[in-house]
Amino acid sequence: QAFSVQEQAGLLSVLFSRDVAYHGNITVVWSLEGITATPGEDFALSSSTGAIRFGEGSKTATVIIPIVNDNIPELDETFFISITNVLGGAGIGRDSAIITILPNDHVGGVFAFGQNVTQGVLKLSVDEPNDGMVEEISIPVVREISHVGEAVLVWHVSNV
Repeated sequence: QAFSVQEQAGLLSVLFSRDVAYHGNITVVWSLEGITATPGEDFALSSSTGAIRFGEGSKTATVIIPIVNDNIPELDETFFISITNVLGGAGIGRDSAIITILPNDHVGGVFAFGQNVTQGVLKLSVDEPNDGMVEEISIPVVREISHVGEAVLVWHVSNV
C-alpha cells in the first residue's frame, strides 16, 4: 500500500492496528528503509527500527516519523516501512507500505526578469525605428533556486 505526506507537514503518524483479536500483549517490530528518500536527511529518527506495544485490549498504536522540511529542490522521495516481527502470538497482515514525501521546493526553479523590474513588472522603453525596420530587444530571464529538468516559460506582451 502507498501513502503520501507533504514535506512541510513536519511529522508523519503511522497507525498500526490489531484487526482480529485484542487479547494479550503484543509487540510489533518495524523498520524503515529509504528508497529515494535518505534517512537523516528526508526523514529523521534516531533509529531505523523500533517496536510498539499493544497492551491487553488495545487496538491501535502510532509511530511518529519526523519529516525534514529542507530548502533543497527535489522530486518526490520515497521510503519503505515494514513489519519485521510480531511477538506475543499474533500474525502479520499487511506487512509494508511505501511512503512518498511530496516536495514543496520549486523543483523546476523560479523564473524572474533579470533587470529593470519594479514590483514584479518588467519595464522597458524602446524608441521606434523611423526607417520601418524591426528593432530587436533582449529581455533577460533568469532561472533561480533550481535547474532540475527542462522548463517551458510562457510569456505575454501587452501594450500598456
